[in-house]
Amino acid sequence: MDGSGYPDGLKGEEILTQSRLMAIVDIYDAVTQERHYKPAYTRSEAMKILRQEVDEGKLDGELTDFFLNNIESIEMLSEQVKVTKATHLSALGNLSSL
Repeated sequence: MDGSGYPDGLKGEEILTQSRLMAIVDIYDAVTQERHYKPAYTRSEAMKILRQEVDEGKLDGELTDFFLNNIESIEMLSEQVKVTKATHLSALGNLSSL
């Protein structure tokens, strides 16, 4: 959100909502997945990292709150995509509960 991570130096509302949301998802995924060079963080640890990024002005606070408040549903849907190999959101049913 502060423009430090965006190629064109865009800040705040200049950054597309989709891009702001993808930043949150990307960080969460990066820290919760085990890599050959690092262990996976727990959900709780990942949530702390995201909140710290919001406090530092790097992530959209409102979108991060939405993501964190719905993390269980999001993770459940993620697993459903993996299991069913869904290629379209419509295959997952009604997502309006988020």
